[in-house]
Amino acid sequence: MAGVTCVAVRDQVFLDGVIVEDTEDWFAQDDAGNVWYFGEAVVNYEYDENGNLIGTNDDGSWEAGLDVDGVGVSALPGIQMWAQPVVGNSYYQEFYSTAAEDIAQIIATNVTVKIHGGKTYTGCVRTLDWNPLDPEGLDYKYDAPGIGFVFEDALHDGVTLELTDTSL
Repeated sequence: MAGVTCVAVRDQVFLDGVIVEDTEDWFAQDDAGNVWYFGEAVVNYEYDENGNLIGTNDDGSWEAGLDVDGVGVSALPGIQMWAQPVVGNSYYQEFYSTAAEDIAQIIATNVTVKIHGGKTYTGCVRTLDWNPLDPEGLDYKYDAPGIGFVFEDALHDGVTLELTDTSL
């Protein structure tokens, strides 16, 4: 991605046991230890009111250095995790004008998070995440050292997401 060797990570979101999003995310770590986010290939699943799959789309897909939607600008990589997080700092996690504009602010460091099944993660970073393209989407997210995302609390609708592969 943009001339940088990245690691691909598969991320799937299920609601009530049904897949709603399947992505391949691309990350790279710099010499200082910061983790950069270089894009994602997204498959969003759409269902009718009876729960039948009616189609998919790739809304939200982007790749650093490319203008995949033809909006007139290339996407830029963003920071996913700082090596040395500082409470109060705000930053873009991704930036592709009109398509992917996630922003985070570090709210706390050294947080302990316990998820369903009893798995506990220590030393986590808590961020407040938002996207100006989705004014209702305000979330607290938690990243664990050496792992990344472990928990999300969506403030607008009370939905929570969490890491389910607890072997990490």
